[in-house]
Amino acid sequence: MNIQLATLTFILAVLCGNGCASSVGHDDPWFGADKYKHAAISAGIAAGATITARHAEISESSAPIIGFSTSFAVGLGKEAYDLRIRKTFWSWKDLCWDIFGSVLGSVAASQ
Repeated sequence: MNIQLATLTFILAVLCGNGCASSVGHDDPWFGADKYKHAAISAGIAAGATITARHAEISESSAPIIGFSTSFAVGLGKEAYDLRIRKTFWSWKDLCWDIFGSVLGSVAASQ
């Protein structure tokens, strides 16, 4: 994994963990069935975006960042949708799983 992606992942994980610590009273387990879906879908999006960036002849070091960023943006959009449209709640735990899946997919596709 390149250093830029590792640094970005670390910063996002710290922010996500901080958000989880301040989360209030929702029944949102860390290992619920939806968490695995978040990780799997994020991995798929990140891998697809990374492969697309590589085929577009973007530099080898930038392709995983593009894949990660694309997938993470979709995860943020999903949480915003949950909060604003569905009127449920913003899940920091879902976002943590999105980060995990995004890193996994972008790294796997860049190998």
